[in-house]
Amino acid sequence: MNEILEYNITSGNWTTHTSPANTTIPAPRRLHSATLIPNSDLIFVYGGSITDASDAVADYSYLLNTTSFIWTPINIANTNLGAGSRFGHSAVLHNDRSLFIIFGADDLGMLRNDFAVVDIVHWQWVSDFKSNGNYANTVTATPSSSANPTASTSIINTNSSGEKSSSTQTNEFPFIALNYMKTVYLMIGIMILFTFL
Repeated sequence: MNEILEYNITSGNWTTHTSPANTTIPAPRRLHSATLIPNSDLIFVYGGSITDASDAVADYSYLLNTTSFIWTPINIANTNLGAGSRFGHSAVLHNDRSLFIIFGADDLGMLRNDFAVVDIVHWQWVSDFKSNGNYANTVTATPSSSANPTASTSIINTNSSGEKSSSTQTNEFPFIALNYMKTVYLMIGIMILFTFL
């Protein structure tokens, strides 16, 4: 993965970029997710499967700097709350701060019907989803390599109170605990709602 293809949607041209020799290159993979981190030049690559097997890769979380093309392995804090290595999952970013890792298959190839949330401001797994994205920094998590100075632990512009500096941020719903029964009830409610529409 030291060669990165870029497609320019304006010109319709492909460009090949090569990562510098001093960067940690992720193992080859398929069935991973890639999420653009807002207000930065970073792409977060999560999970993936070994290219010739149905096993999840061991090195499953990286940031790619799209300016320097340097890969940086990320150690996300609170691993006991995380999704672990998986492939075939979805990654959905909510409110520029909460990244949901949803479903997929785990490192044993078993299909999963759960999800976990990464706070991408502090690079930590969280046990409770907060719709406003204001999570306490429980552990200082940093990239596991200092080769990429732009991959810092705080990449979203925030003010002194920890809220987004945008004046449109008014979503102050209370947190929703991530437990199985509430998820099931939410899914049933959505199905019922769409049945009657």
